[in-house]
Amino acid sequence: MHLKINVSWTLTALSAEQLTNSLPFLDEAVINFSINTVENYVEVNCSGHEERVRERLESLIEKHRPLRKGDLVRIAFDQSELPIPCRSDIFAELLVRGDVYEHSPGIFSLSGQVLQMYRTLDKHLLQFAETQNARDTVLPITTSLQTLNQADFFNRTPQFAQFMSNFREDSHAILNFAEGLRSSGDEFDFRSSLHVPRHMCRSAICLSSYPQFAGKTLSESDFVSWTVIGKSFRNEASNVASLERLYEFSMREIIYFGNRDFIAKRLTECMSWFIDRMQEWGIQGVIQTANDPFFAEKIQALQFYQLAEQSKYEVRWNNPWTGNSVSVGSVNNHGSHFSKAYNIRLADGNLATTGCVGFGYERLIFLVLCQFGLDTASWPAELKEFWQL
Repeated sequence: MHLKINVSWTLTALSAEQLTNSLPFLDEAVINFSINTVENYVEVNCSGHEERVRERLESLIEKHRPLRKGDLVRIAFDQSELPIPCRSDIFAELLVRGDVYEHSPGIFSLSGQVLQMYRTLDKHLLQFAETQNARDTVLPITTSLQTLNQADFFNRTPQFAQFMSNFREDSHAILNFAEGLRSSGDEFDFRSSLHVPRHMCRSAICLSSYPQFAGKTLSESDFVSWTVIGKSFRNEASNVASLERLYEFSMREIIYFGNRDFIAKRLTECMSWFIDRMQEWGIQGVIQTANDPFFAEKIQALQFYQLAEQSKYEVRWNNPWTGNSVSVGSVNNHGSHFSKAYNIRLADGNLATTGCVGFGYERLIFLVLCQFGLDTASWPAELKEFWQL
């Protein structure tokens, strides 16, 4: 069945992306969708339940209606029209060459040039983190649902959740699990064999850090910068594509705890790091205010707040083959959101401020290759020097 909904408000590039983030989770009957920002409509193909899908789609579109006319996006740095040398399908070339191997949609292993670049990038980012006196830390990839609920995760971006569970202490359920998979395949309903999930794989590295500061009071000498590398996990549903959107991906984050001035200074340094790299390498892209991909009843208010407060900036680089603008990093000022949830305070009794910067390894490396190709001999000197290729 085919549905076409004309949107009564003007679709922009930002609102189209916001809808793209939400539409895969609209209804299990949805097969695919498209958004036309020229003629201002959304199309959905579904396997049935037309009226239910239509009702949900109209409701979702209305939830994304901007609270105020006009574009609230602020551009911090713009090289979106910069010419770049490569326009080939780099992802296909990486698959053929074996630098990336797809285990299942959105889950890859890395080797060859991509892995070499991964290690080089991490070395540089560790050096940058050291200039901020960031403490290198390992955090668990799992976060309890209770902790996430305390931070209001499930009222903001619940669609990302990838839950963890384990077998019930039941020998029959354990011993017959393999046979159930073998005989029923994808139709095997194994939920009765498992405990109700109590943990989730983190969708962002910083989510595991805040409970360690719960109830603490930070004097100025206690202001903290942590740097952490590891895997994050997000359910991207049908939005999974090449190395641009993954279920499982690598990030390094630097996470900050302090007062407003401390956070602002650190995040400004992070913004400068991205701008310097884009200028030195000749990257086509932009740094602009953005939203988290909220999926909530109060989508409008959450989106409006982030844009109006300029609390989130995304570093977006262009993929010349697909035409997509891809976020390779983000600079985030959380204000008192997490400190209020975990009662993290300053010596004067006020709530602390937190922030973080995230570097998406697969995306960042992939977009460099998309813009400059796999033949490193033709790369600009500054690019070759940074990546040691």
